[in-house]
Amino acid sequence: MFVIKLRLTQFIRKIVNSKPFLFLVTLAIGISCTTCYFVGNTLYTDLFFQEHGRSWINPKFVADAYAAKIPQEKPVAEWRSGEFSAYTPRVEETDGDPYTNAANKHVKEGDIACPKHYDFGTRIEVLGYGVFECQDRMNQRYVDKENFDIFMWDLTEAYNFGRQQLEYRIIEK
Repeated sequence: MFVIKLRLTQFIRKIVNSKPFLFLVTLAIGISCTTCYFVGNTLYTDLFFQEHGRSWINPKFVADAYAAKIPQEKPVAEWRSGEFSAYTPRVEETDGDPYTNAANKHVKEGDIACPKHYDFGTRIEVLGYGVFECQDRMNQRYVDKENFDIFMWDLTEAYNFGRQQLEYRIIEK
């Protein structure tokens, strides 16, 4: 970490040490000070501090303030192993209307049938195949297993995909 040192003339030092200046600076960069008080002619704050006639910007405060504004990513789950197959919109492979999934939406590329313990909308990354969204349900016989069915439009492509043991992880719920 580095410290920015500013040599200021007496006039500029008075401006920097004024409460309106501190307010404008914090307003301009979008942060606020948690500690701000005067002792004599010296401003003590967690944004600026003075030592031996020099004003310093506290880089730790600025870094902490900006780090607090950066949205934290959700932790990504670890890779797991599951059995993956593919299905198409055929009556033989689906229940009722083959073009409507269990989430009551029109089927599309990127949909995946998941076990019931995954909520609709859960995004699942399959290693080597991309990200899919849970919008359908597996057959009841797979209720306690980690089996998934990737939706595909082409029957030949689904047959070629077959049944595979693949690594996957949950991206978001």
